Amino acid sequence: MFNLVKEFLEAVIVALIVFFIVDASVQNFKIEGASMAPTLGSGEYIVVNKLAYFDLDTYKLSTLIPFWDISPDGNMSRLFEREGPIVGDVVVFTRESNPSRKFVKRIIGGPGDQISIIDGMTYVNGDVLRESYLVSVDADQNQEYNPLGSEEFFVMGDNRIASSDSRHWGPISMDSVIGKVLADYDLPFDVGFVKETE
Repeated sequence: MFNLVKEFLEAVIVALIVFFIVDASVQNFKIEGASMAPTLGSGEYIVVNKLAYFDLDTYKLSTLIPFWDISPDGNMSRLFEREGPIVGDVVVFTRESNPSRKFVKRIIGGPGDQISIIDGMTYVNGDVLRESYLVSVDADQNQEYNPLGSEEFFVMGDNRIASSDSRHWGPISMDSVIGKVLADYDLPFDVGFVKETE
């Protein structure tokens, strides 16, 4: 009897460890709205890599691992996306004004970039951004935005006419990014526990 209880507890502990590792690494979201169409349609599900842009403090980690001696200078490292978010990445993030809501948009510009829109076409640092994923643009839109700060990103939906994004409420910060979209998929039924993102 004791062995049976011991094995059961071990299985529960292993299951909990696996659950927490998976929960910290990836998360599913359901798309609500058409702001990312046709790339991501309303009702589709996405898998997000929450560790894509995770900063790992290698110096602190080296203090825990024997025989690993590194300098405290330049001690931050990324395991997956070493350069951080880049133009073209589709990310899920929150906004300070409403942290309970999640948004999904495409990164158009990163730190130091100057974004402008001329006749509906997007320019990054004066060069037109080739966006094969777009279906249509608002040809009447003309706007120049302030250069992005060191931890700022300019995001827009692929469905420009139906998207509320950095054009309307400004850039997002690195701290607000939850992760990078890895894949999208459809299900023939609704999964109630999956979080929704706009």
